[in-house]
Amino acid sequence: MCYYWPRKRADRCFSSLFWLPVRLQQGAFYPGSGILNVLIQAEPENIAARKLRIEILKEIGSQDDCLMSRNAWIYLINKDKEFLRSKGEL
Repeated sequence: MCYYWPRKRADRCFSSLFWLPVRLQQGAFYPGSGILNVLIQAEPENIAARKLRIEILKEIGSQDDCLMSRNAWIYLINKDKEFLRSKGEL
């Protein structure tokens, strides 16, 4: 699967990926989850990205007061856990 990205957007995404560990330490979980979503779409078998996304979504869910969006985070966490179990990583 190949996606065409305009050069400006691709540069911004890869720049964000470089700063991801720093942003997560600063508590910027939403941008981190967005970057990981793009990474997982590009490489669905990326085990490390899925494990990190589970941790990020747990943080986002713990700070979320809305039950509907919290259920969305839990659903995504469970889907990633299911994938990791199928690969023998969890």
